[in-house]
Amino acid sequence: MNLPAAIDAILEHTLEVDPRDYNAIRLRRRVWLRAIEILQEIWDSWDWEFRYKVDASLTLPSGDNEVSAPSDFHSIAYEGALWIPSHRAPIHERPSSWLMECRRHNPTATGFPEYFAAFGESDSGIAVLRFDKLAGTDVVMQMDYE
Repeated sequence: MNLPAAIDAILEHTLEVDPRDYNAIRLRRRVWLRAIEILQEIWDSWDWEFRYKVDASLTLPSGDNEVSAPSDFHSIAYEGALWIPSHRAPIHERPSSWLMECRRHNPTATGFPEYFAAFGESDSGIAVLRFDKLAGTDVVMQMDYE
């Protein structure tokens, strides 16, 4: 339901509104502003579960050490996680400086990654996730994110 339809529904079911005022501009504006306030209050509540994507899959191809996040990726939330289901192993988020130092000391390491960091965005504006290892095989991961 879009906002104008929501305003119509609110007005229609509000007992205090005189039917003659149904299309009154001032009344509609008041209702519109209140509806926006309510939507903002709901959206700004950090603990609403609908804000989180659960079990989104992500594949790190063999030989790569970075991958673009899903197009709707915003951030790893406080409740979020990134892990490898086949190993039941989490991949921990680290600051980008820490990860780059780790990669500098282990430039040819292979295997399953243990750490990742978000590095800016791709050309299309999608967040890039970088990992501490060059995967020797395709690594399928699961994501919970905001």
